[in-house]
Amino acid sequence: MNSPHIIHIMGASGSGTSTLGRALEAQQGYKWLDMDDIFWLPTNPPYHHKRPKSERLPYLTKAMKHHPRCVLSGCLCGWGGGILPQFDLVVWLQVPTDVRVARLFRREAQEFGAQILPGGNMHDNFAEFLAYSARYDTGDTNMRSFALHEQWVRGLNCSVMVLDGTKPTDELMTLVCSQ
Repeated sequence: MNSPHIIHIMGASGSGTSTLGRALEAQQGYKWLDMDDIFWLPTNPPYHHKRPKSERLPYLTKAMKHHPRCVLSGCLCGWGGGILPQFDLVVWLQVPTDVRVARLFRREAQEFGAQILPGGNMHDNFAEFLAYSARYDTGDTNMRSFALHEQWVRGLNCSVMVLDGTKPTDELMTLVCSQ
């Protein structure tokens, strides 16, 4: 069986989409494209200015032309519809809210340290981000949510794997590669 050329890994923030994308790049030779790098303009600190919506899809399309065997991780809802027909496989990682929030806190603390703590220059944005991320399971389709992702996958014309994102990355890779 031929391996898929374009894999999209989706899920809530903290579900492991980037971790699995990096692993597929390192161990299976895919080019990993993180949607945060396309959605957000590079800033310091990061995630302050969105790339204009009109620029995101052309930016992603160009990257995909340079890397026809790629794995995309993150959320494309609301702006990435033009590439959906190119997907060979979508992997939807699902993780309980408490696990995701704990992962997000560890990740951000490791990367930004005291900046995310009360009094730090990133604290307010980080607290907002955690609260937003915690609403994934209960939010409506106007935000990155389970309901939005559920609606989005119904419109896909490729295989969709729903996986438990609490499983070890190697186990998830084995499942994806068996598809």
